[in-house]
Amino acid sequence: MILLLGMGKGNTSVKKYLKKNNINFITFDDSDTEKNINIFEENNIQMIIKSNGISNDHMFLEKAKKYNIKVISDLQFYYNISNIKNYILVTGSNGKTTIVSLLEKCLKNSVAIGNNGLPLFDYIDDEKYKILEVSSFMLEKCNYIKYKYNIISNIYPTHLEHHKTFINYIKAKLSFLKFLSINDYVIYNDDDLILNRIINCYDCNKINVSLKNKKSTVHLHDNFIYYLNNKIMAIENVNLLGLHNIYNIMLVIGAIFNHKLLKENYIDEIINFKGVEYRMEIVYNNEIKIINDSKSTNFKALNEALNSINDKLTLIVGGKKREDNYSILINNINKLNIVYCYGENKNDFYEFFKENGVNCFKYDTLNDVINNMENNSKIILFSPGSVSYDQFRNFEERGKIFNQLIKNKYNFN
Repeated sequence: MILLLGMGKGNTSVKKYLKKNNINFITFDDSDTEKNINIFEENNIQMIIKSNGISNDHMFLEKAKKYNIKVISDLQFYYNISNIKNYILVTGSNGKTTIVSLLEKCLKNSVAIGNNGLPLFDYIDDEKYKILEVSSFMLEKCNYIKYKYNIISNIYPTHLEHHKTFINYIKAKLSFLKFLSINDYVIYNDDDLILNRIINCYDCNKINVSLKNKKSTVHLHDNFIYYLNNKIMAIENVNLLGLHNIYNIMLVIGAIFNHKLLKENYIDEIINFKGVEYRMEIVYNNEIKIINDSKSTNFKALNEALNSINDKLTLIVGGKKREDNYSILINNINKLNIVYCYGENKNDFYEFFKENGVNCFKYDTLNDVINNMENNSKIILFSPGSVSYDQFRNFEERGKIFNQLIKNKYNFN
């Protein structure tokens, strides 16, 4: 008997698969208040598939230890079921969704699934080449996975409310490295000091990308991206904003340059790519430019968004309260005309920006911000720098609501 613990998108998809294949299972979600919690005593539970949102100190996981029951993620279950292991795995603290979306554009007959919102098991029988976006939550409950191509964008302290320490987060995020062999590939950001140190310890094919080191496999020289001695493309032609997206493009090139499914027009696909929904998405551009960066769920993403804009701007921030390093925002303080803060951490944001001389206002909700916001800059950037769970189900819902609020305020469709 399999226990599906937590019924988010991933486990809802697993449930359909189990039901279709007549595999015995039982579900439990914390919202199921009427369900009997004595599941272990009343059922022969042999394995638990844990949803991403379930805390590691959940009472059922404590019971699993007691009864010596294996706990895995939907990613591990997907790996066990799938016959093909030469897919691309993409992880990292930021940039994952942009990378998998670009890969999907560049590779023939491919589909990006996983943490980008398309559940793994919705595509278990799909014959397309799989590009797997995976999170630390998925990786921490994998006892063995080994894919042919593996991209790691960067490592930054995030999700510490779940992992408790940065060391735990790194161990979860990079746990798959220990299973790789000399025939497998890791494509990684060599300018990330942590990745640079850790990946050198593993015996696999390494493809490093760098904006600084001309000896890296994929590097930047005179504003051109090179793969070894092959001049690939000029960065001035791409639509994506910011140096962080140049890294994302270089990681994609590192993974696909010799790939058998590579499209002939892949450079055009990269150049014409305008980004993923709610990631530096321009939603209004008439006298003022309004950018929806709801995908910004930590301070590194917020700082990258600020780095990509050179003009003075109005910033909207806020979300669930958690520990983060405010000091990384200091270098962009002079870009800020006004900051609007909302949500659970609005007071922390307000105090930080106020102490650093920024004109700042705080409101309870995003709706309050938009209703009271004045047109005082040429650019308005919504980059929350926080997870959305204080007021929204996810960043997608937050982004969708922001777009609707903007449409209502400026009367456009």
